[in-house]
Amino acid sequence: MLIFDPADPYPLVPDASRGYAEAQVHSEQVDRWLGLETEKVERQIQNHVTPHDQNLWIGLPAKTLLTPYTEIRRLLEDLRPAPGDVFVDLGAAYGRMGFVLARHFPEVRFIGYEMV
Repeated sequence: MLIFDPADPYPLVPDASRGYAEAQVHSEQVDRWLGLETEKVERQIQNHVTPHDQNLWIGLPAKTLLTPYTEIRRLLEDLRPAPGDVFVDLGAAYGRMGFVLARHFPEVRFIGYEMV
């Protein structure tokens, strides 16, 4: 079982040791710890959107759209960014990648874009 620990909020765990639903629950705990109110923000966005003839992701539960922190940590460990690297996240949502980078690769610059 993946347990949230504020001393290690973005743990490096083997993929086979946890399921995706468990990673999502862990990520919800991390979001609360960070003060991110993703479901509240998503409801506010949904209430201010005028329907158009386009497909939107609005209205889906936030956890279905957000990459779990443990998955981001695994990806970054595989990439091994070097000091001075710049990561640009197009569709950064709440900036989860930036939080993980700041904790484990503080010498890497993060730029996140999200269009609402």
